Amino acid sequence: MQLRTLCRVAVGAGMLALAMTAGAGAQPPNARTLRVQDTLQSPVLGADGQVTFQLYAPRATEVTMRSEGPAPFAGKPLAKADSGVWTLTVQVPADLYIYWFDVARRPAGRRSTAHVFPYRLTAAS
Repeated sequence: MQLRTLCRVAVGAGMLALAMTAGAGAQPPNARTLRVQDTLQSPVLGADGQVTFQLYAPRATEVTMRSEGPAPFAGKPLAKADSGVWTLTVQVPADLYIYWFDVARRPAGRRSTAHVFPYRLTAAS
């Protein structure tokens, strides 16, 4: 009688362990797959003074950097990748910069510009 109870407990514990292991790799029901814009980092400061600006704007036709005051990146266009991420890498001297992106989209032959701002960059030497 005790052996039969012991076997039931052991089988029950084995099933519980198997169920817990099978669910360990599963995502919670409210988890979602990461998208490009979820993992984007901008600005990225390089050790050599290079700064990489990135913006996710898949439907934009043109993205340009703007700055309050003089900046080495002001007025420069960003390059678009197939993923919809626009990127610009420039050498930036140590200073404080306030910048934004001009995002242009031409729906049905018209020009539409949105200003995505403000951001602040402190580049240290």
